[in-house]
Amino acid sequence: MMKQILVYSASPISTSHIFEQGMGKVDLLKAAEMAKNYIPRASAIPSQLDLTKCPYMWPYCTQPVYYSGQPLKINITVLNPLSVSGTIKDPSLVLNTDGFAEDKPLIAVEFSYSDVLWPWSGYLAIALRATKAGRSMSGVVSGRINFDVISDHGERSTVSIPLRVELAPPPPREKRLLWDQFHSLRYPSGYFPRDNLAIKSDILDWNGDHIHTNFNGMYNYLREKGYFVETVGTDWTCVDSTLYGALILVDPEEAYFDEEISKLANDVYNRGLSIIVVSEWHNVPTMKKLKFLDQNTQSWWLPQTGGSNLPQLNRLLKPFHMAFSDRILDADLSIRGQSFKYESGSSIYQFPRGGRLYSVLAKDTVSGYRRYFPVMGIYSTGSQPGNGRVALFGDSNCLDGNHRRGSPCHGMLDALLEFACENKTDQTVFPSSLKLKAAFQSDFGGLPVPMDGVHFARYSNVMGEGKQPECLSRMSSIPNATDITPPLNHSDFQPHLPSPEGGFYSNANEGLPYFALGLFVGACALGAYVRYCRAFPSSPRELFGLATRPVDTSGRTGISEVPSKFHGHSDHVKWVRGGKLHKRTNGGSASSQVVHDTA
Repeated sequence: MMKQILVYSASPISTSHIFEQGMGKVDLLKAAEMAKNYIPRASAIPSQLDLTKCPYMWPYCTQPVYYSGQPLKINITVLNPLSVSGTIKDPSLVLNTDGFAEDKPLIAVEFSYSDVLWPWSGYLAIALRATKAGRSMSGVVSGRINFDVISDHGERSTVSIPLRVELAPPPPREKRLLWDQFHSLRYPSGYFPRDNLAIKSDILDWNGDHIHTNFNGMYNYLREKGYFVETVGTDWTCVDSTLYGALILVDPEEAYFDEEISKLANDVYNRGLSIIVVSEWHNVPTMKKLKFLDQNTQSWWLPQTGGSNLPQLNRLLKPFHMAFSDRILDADLSIRGQSFKYESGSSIYQFPRGGRLYSVLAKDTVSGYRRYFPVMGIYSTGSQPGNGRVALFGDSNCLDGNHRRGSPCHGMLDALLEFACENKTDQTVFPSSLKLKAAFQSDFGGLPVPMDGVHFARYSNVMGEGKQPECLSRMSSIPNATDITPPLNHSDFQPHLPSPEGGFYSNANEGLPYFALGLFVGACALGAYVRYCRAFPSSPRELFGLATRPVDTSGRTGISEVPSKFHGHSDHVKWVRGGKLHKRTNGGSASSQVVHDTA
């Protein structure tokens, strides 16, 4: 009762969307008035779905619904004040006259809902899509979503939710982007660590890496540039790749079915799909340092992956002869006049001949070594209409609005999108001098490996017994990835990174970190010094001109005369602090005579 009254008496804030403010600002006077006349009945939050109303219904209001698009999914909270438990019955969509074309509905809705409303509430999920009859229609479609709530003692209450949706024809392929959400895992319930290791206050990756949460700034930018962004929540066997210009894969933690890898390779090599992959770090020694004792469960928690699951991501990239490394890099970049930070990102370990690699002077936080690392690359699988393209970038923090420090990297994103969707290469970012004349394989670092002792299959939708692709029946005609992948001669690999000015970066083939060489030289110097001190009994303070000067016993300062009994001997004489004169004999025994300072 109280929740219903407070929700329905609230006043929406005009400058914020529904996920920021909920139902709006609490109005206690209006709530008190509603409480006087309250009658128990079932209700829904939100009470209406006007998907054309911006900014309140962001992100739904920013993009129209069109035929062949991914279903638009909306979750509704159902309140049941009639009894502590209840059930939902007969959900349906009733369209107004503007929702039909030649007596055929322009949109369709699928429902899923709680088996039991308990305690006092539950959910109703809606998956909305445009039908074939609406593929060429433009305008607003309206109607109502109706359902009944039955209390545990048989009382019935009907809920009706007004609906308004903007309909449009499908956009061209080069403007359609598919955001992969299926391969993103988060806390809870597994321990998936943060992407930016410099952020110490928030160790868990709990934002979900969704285009409408921590990547909402990226979503708004893509819409401003005229792209249509759809989100896929299933594995790739269910996706018709011919509809999309590019698949965007950002910071994935999930594994991949073998069928997905084969389908994606075929889609890129033969069906014109391009992919943009934005990764994160994965380094086992660093992951072990993130182990912590959970106070709630009194057990030690280990990260299931790094910032991204690079061992699995490299499986996906293997048909393209690409891979990310186990390095963790920090750097400052400037692309298309925009300066931004590259924080806790990975580097490209392997890239095919003919691709272009963009490198930057970066610090490897694992070893402390600074050198040029490849952090971004583009590659075209061919010049035929069915050949797609692949673009890689090693860090997602500059696109993540949660922990980003500094400006976003929209200039970099533009360059990759133009290449992937329009086959345009920005010569200011990827000049022809960066084109690889031989396949690249780094001589620094290595390939990332999974960490032992974790239970990744518990949280995975892919790994584990009995798990298989959702649309496995469609895979019969897809060739195996190994049959699609062009051959590669591993003897042709070279570690040299091309420079924009032509030639190669001078340190691209230096595999030994200089800090290790410095430790070795320092140890050798220390050993030589110890041997010198043993061979020559002079004080180290005398060696550097810091020894206490001897004193003349006659009262004059200066150099004291050595007693005559020492003359003619080959014995070594040593001065020390306190005015003590030590004599070391040839036989190794020592005697001393005290010379007092009378000055």
